[in-house]
Amino acid sequence: MSRNYLEAFAILIIAFALGFFLLLPKCQSLRDLQGQVQIKAGELKEREEYYAGLKAIMDDLNYYRENLEKIGSALPVGADAAAMMDFAKNAAMNSGLAVKGIEYSGAGAGADNAADPTSPETSLKNYTISLKLSGSYGNFKSFLAIIENSSRLITVESLGVASKSEIKSGGESPEEESVPLPPAGEKILDYDVKLSTNYY
Repeated sequence: MSRNYLEAFAILIIAFALGFFLLLPKCQSLRDLQGQVQIKAGELKEREEYYAGLKAIMDDLNYYRENLEKIGSALPVGADAAAMMDFAKNAAMNSGLAVKGIEYSGAGAGADNAADPTSPETSLKNYTISLKLSGSYGNFKSFLAIIENSSRLITVESLGVASKSEIKSGGESPEEESVPLPPAGEKILDYDVKLSTNYY
């Protein structure tokens, strides 16, 4: 009987040893897998926070979209001289001024900064538009208000004002009399305006 106990005890120890040596690697691999699952869960949480941050940024961009579009129109990518000339001409005509001439000239402010690549305006270029206008002073003030309230960044580089009598006495050929009649008491003047605008 004691021999049966001894055999049972030996079988129990052998079974325990075999179970220990067979299950130990499985337990270790299970612990490793649990560790990897925790690492992946942490990475997943970080990605969720990252994408939540991106969504918040997108919501902010959508909220400020109109203002960002205004910035884009203030400093457009590429020279759109034709559109700018059309805008200046329409602004003058809507103000009641006669457009007697309009000219485009390139050249860029960026050319002056080309030697210094660290300058923030290196990529900024500009062009100028010269307008010859005719009309009353009130109409010209309306034109300047339209230019000032434009979403584009437009600078009045130079402005020349002369009366009709000064131009005709200066020896220049008289312009066509296509200027709208000014309100009572206002005099028709000729304006030489040079506008400058920037682009990327």
